[in-house]
Amino acid sequence: MNDVEFVNNIIIEVLKNNLDHYKDNLSNLDNKQNELPEGEWKNGVSLYNKLDVTDKDKFISFLKLSITDTVSNLLGIIDGVSYLKGQEENFQFLYKGKKLNGNLQDIFLEEIEDES
Repeated sequence: MNDVEFVNNIIIEVLKNNLDHYKDNLSNLDNKQNELPEGEWKNGVSLYNKLDVTDKDKFISFLKLSITDTVSNLLGIIDGVSYLKGQEENFQFLYKGKKLNGNLQDIFLEEIEDES
């Protein structure tokens, strides 16, 4: 797996699949609110189901933005573009001995832009 393949897999697994998971659960759990534990999911489902269709789409778009920003920030840390408190050296992200990091954030942002 090279850096582009890695990023494309992250887009599928973390961005698309998680977003689909959120959409499905927010849409399908309204009639099961009594079964949900107290907390974020119950609150989120309750809020989501009070929205009209247009605002539901805006809510999902905001979730996508949040996931996208989170992945981008994490890839920036792995690439050495951003640093963690106390980090003294760059990370080495290897797959089968081949370095993948260095351009992951740029590749991610380009792929996301191409999909828009």
